[in-house]
Amino acid sequence: MGPFQSWVRTATLAGALAVALAATSASANETAKLLELDIAGDDNTLQITQHFTQSGSAAVNDSTRNILSITITGNRNGGVAETWRTSLPFASRLAPGEIVQSGFGNALSVSVTGHDNLFAMAQSGQNNRISGEIFGNSNQSVVTQAGTGNTTVFRQTGQRNNIVVSQRSY
Repeated sequence: MGPFQSWVRTATLAGALAVALAATSASANETAKLLELDIAGDDNTLQITQHFTQSGSAAVNDSTRNILSITITGNRNGGVAETWRTSLPFASRLAPGEIVQSGFGNALSVSVTGHDNLFAMAQSGQNNRISGEIFGNSNQSVVTQAGTGNTTVFRQTGQRNNIVVSQRSY
């Protein structure tokens, strides 16, 4: 057994300038994490934390890497420093705009088109997948997953819709 490996990247992003800065100040081990952002619009805010944690001597490769891809087109999406507009189960664990991945082999992809959409997602463990699309205005989405092999795929279309998903597998 090799040493315990752990890396953390945390970034709070607000607009295109912060995205450019985050890309130039990446953490030491780029092979463990992939962070891809494409944000067009004004006042979009996110707080992203990626923890890569793996014990043993296994090499970091495509199956152990944490992958995060976010595309936002519109204004005031994400919601750092905002509060949830309506009470959502499990939302108290995450703030709007908070994206967290810990463990290894996790992938998260979300695409947001519209304005004033609040969302937060977290997954811990290994080999979890979240894929989401939000189209419209003033929607709220919360997804939490823990354990191994969870998958959530969602599409939210329209205005003032709410979705909450919480999965645990052990």
